[in-house]
Amino acid sequence: MLSAYTSTSDSGLFAAALLGLFGVVLEGLACFGVYRLMAAKSPKYAHRYRSGIFGYLMFCACGFHVPVCAAVFLMKHGLSEALLTQYSAYFLMPPLVLFWIFFFVLVMTQIVAF
Repeated sequence: MLSAYTSTSDSGLFAAALLGLFGVVLEGLACFGVYRLMAAKSPKYAHRYRSGIFGYLMFCACGFHVPVCAAVFLMKHGLSEALLTQYSAYFLMPPLVLFWIFFFVLVMTQIVAF
């Protein structure tokens, strides 16, 4: 899965992690514009949507995107596949599961509200 990115330079991996971090945060903050549209007409859905935004902000950027770039960096520099699998199980799976729960809440609330 990650072997396609092992030819990327270290500075490229750092840039991908940093740009992804800022991009995800900006996207999450932009969702607050949709939240403001929702708040006046439907406070119940707006509250759920805001919870989804907070979960998205917490678990996507630092919980998932940056650790994936770190896994590519570790694989590129010779970390064994067994240790990389263990790293993924301990540090990538929990935020990934939490991200998808909050993302599902975010998207389903937006679909139902509109």
